[in-house]
Amino acid sequence: MFAYELYKRLHRKRNLIVLLFMLTIMLWDVYLVFKDSYINPANIYPGTPMSLVYKWTYIPPDAAFLSGLSHGHIPQTIIIWLMPIYLLLLGAGDHCAEHASHMDDMTKMRSSHKIYYAKLLAQFLYITITFIILATINYLVCLVVFRHGQYASNMYKDNLPLLLSNRKPYISYITFIILFGLLSACYATAITALSTLIPFRLIVWIVSFYFWYSQLSYLPDLYQPYTEVTFAMRLHNLVLYMIPLLIVIIISVIVNKVRR
Repeated sequence: MFAYELYKRLHRKRNLIVLLFMLTIMLWDVYLVFKDSYINPANIYPGTPMSLVYKWTYIPPDAAFLSGLSHGHIPQTIIIWLMPIYLLLLGAGDHCAEHASHMDDMTKMRSSHKIYYAKLLAQFLYITITFIILATINYLVCLVVFRHGQYASNMYKDNLPLLLSNRKPYISYITFIILFGLLSACYATAITALSTLIPFRLIVWIVSFYFWYSQLSYLPDLYQPYTEVTFAMRLHNLVLYMIPLLIVIIISVIVNKVRR
């Protein structure tokens, strides 16, 4: 059953379109950062030695998508603010459609836990893997495009705590790529669990957006590597993010056991 749930997500054209759209936004972000830190300085000051232009050009980890250094942060806004839409279209809300079309697998769940857990696990793994791939592609492009970059955004912030993200930016960014995939997958899994509790599309969409937007004040601190927050602040924000998700998942597990 798990293989079937994963197969559905891997071979659905809608999913491919959504992922390609997200990748396009991330690559657009590369262009915007490259334009601001490389093209513009070179054009404004013609004849400037390339060695000096490189000093104005971001290093690859700072230029990559999760760092959020593009002018106006438009690409990050498109991805982060609309994250519930992407997750719902990528399968998190599938159970609502199954329920509406009377193809509800929940009737089978009364005799087996496998289908319910297959839905949750498939959604978690699918989002984790695909989002890590998207962010990795963006990072690899930045490693090539900004290979001569020398400017690090936190280079002169000696008064800030020397977090791992400021000491080892290349290694740190890989850690945040993985975190980006896992955090997004946790939210998608909670939406999937919610849809088994309340299999009505409108309600699931409203609740998904409500909880996401209620956390936007600290979500950037979870996704962005190079910020001024301490490790304790990150941990605090992570707990605030995970508590409602775990509550929804646990309630869903309990309710589905009772239904059987």
